[in-house]
Amino acid sequence: MTEMDHAFSAVAGNDEARRLAMLDGLDILDTPPEAEFETIIACAQRLLGTKIALLSLVGEDRQWFKAKRGLDASETPRTHSFCAHAIRDDGLLVVPDATRDPRFADNPLVLGAPHIRFYAGVPIRATDPAMPERSYPMGTVCVIDDQPRTLSPDEATVLCELGHLAESLLSARALAARASILAQERGAAMQRLDITHRQFRQAERMANIGSWRLTLDDNRTEWSDQIYAIHGMALGVKPGLEEALAFYPPAARSQVVDALGRTIETGVPFSVETDFVTAQGAIRRICSMGELELRDGKAVAVIGVMQDITIRYRMEQ
Repeated sequence: MTEMDHAFSAVAGNDEARRLAMLDGLDILDTPPEAEFETIIACAQRLLGTKIALLSLVGEDRQWFKAKRGLDASETPRTHSFCAHAIRDDGLLVVPDATRDPRFADNPLVLGAPHIRFYAGVPIRATDPAMPERSYPMGTVCVIDDQPRTLSPDEATVLCELGHLAESLLSARALAARASILAQERGAAMQRLDITHRQFRQAERMANIGSWRLTLDDNRTEWSDQIYAIHGMALGVKPGLEEALAFYPPAARSQVVDALGRTIETGVPFSVETDFVTAQGAIRRICSMGELELRDGKAVAVIGVMQDITIRYRMEQ
């Protein structure tokens, strides 16, 4: 890198690192030509009447041309790049005669092919999807000629407008890349969640324990798979509170109702051990525990677990 580039990196610091990370995240370097970018550069060459027009992307140590007209090379070192100056200045850069500009007079692209004399480039920026208020220059839309010339105000406007169009395409690409990453992360998270759920169901079956939830506004129940198994019921049915209490003999039912009522009234968790009758009429022994679920300080449900302890209970008896 030149002294200018080193100074730029020292000043830019994290911004340059973030800019390079965003450029890498666009997944655009070394990709095949795309019609939208090619059209922009063809318009730049034709409307501004130059021999060369480029859409240049400035990487850490090179500039690569996503679209080009009038030049065979696909990239050049960043140390030779006029565009590196344009993204540093972050504005329209016009060089009427490179041989008379001390920044470029000894540049190999000036001394040799393509013998740059005139250069005009406008930075193209991409919005950071993680911080929409920030954007970073990825490269330039630029025009080049081997004869000195100037850029009229109208021509400058045309070049800036073509740069804005390229920016829109880059920003859309950045958003698409971000959406793809989020989709992959969501897929991985869903896979991990599925594994966790399957492990939880296995643990429920092994311990013969299930989880339940009673919503207080409508007295509807939500059961895990093992709660259905303990009740001897098919999956999917969502009984109300009265239907759920019907599985308890009268004395046990009163005990459960009292425990629920105290928890709802006082917020103190409960634990009860009672007899229980399955849907097939089998007499079982269960232990049930519950506590309040609060949302914004308001009780919305009672959540708990139930375990079939019949074998242990009979052994104790």
